[in-house]
Amino acid sequence: MLWQPYFERAGIPVELFGIILALTMVLSIFVPRYADRIAERFKGAARTLMIVSITSALFIFMMYAIPKYSFIPYIIYTAVYSAHTPIFMSYFNKLIPSSERATIISIYSLFISVSTILCTYSFGVLSDKKGLYAALFLSLITALISSIPFKRAIGLEKEL
Repeated sequence: MLWQPYFERAGIPVELFGIILALTMVLSIFVPRYADRIAERFKGAARTLMIVSITSALFIFMMYAIPKYSFIPYIIYTAVYSAHTPIFMSYFNKLIPSSERATIISIYSLFISVSTILCTYSFGVLSDKKGLYAALFLSLITALISSIPFKRAIGLEKEL
C-alpha cells in the first residue's frame, strides 16, 4: 500500500489501515455506477474531471496541513477518482470519431502506462533522496497542472 508509510508517519494507528482501505474499496465500487449523475451534477464531464484534479491537489495539501486526519481526504479522493475513468472515457468517446477511436485509445493507454511507470519511479527516487514530503509536494504541483487541460476544455465546450 503506497500510503502506508505516510499514514504511519502521520500518526494514524495501524489498526485503522484495513478499515480505511475497506471503506475506499467499497466507495470505489459504488461511485463509478453513478459517474454519469456526478458529471451531470457538476455540469459536464470536463468540469468534473477538472474537479477530480483539484481534489487530488487538495488531498495532497491536506496531508501537509492536517496529517493526523489525512485519511479523510484520502477516502474522499479515492471515491472521487473512481468516477474518473467512466466520465473520461465517455467524454473521450464523444470527441473522437469511431473510425479513429481504437487507435487513439490505444495510444492514450500507452501514454498512461508509460507516464505511470515514469511517475512512480520518479516519486520513489525523490522520496529516497529528498524525503516523502518533497515527493508529495511535487505530486501537488502535478495535480494542479493536470487540471489546466480540463479548464481549457470547458472553454472550448462553451465556444461550440
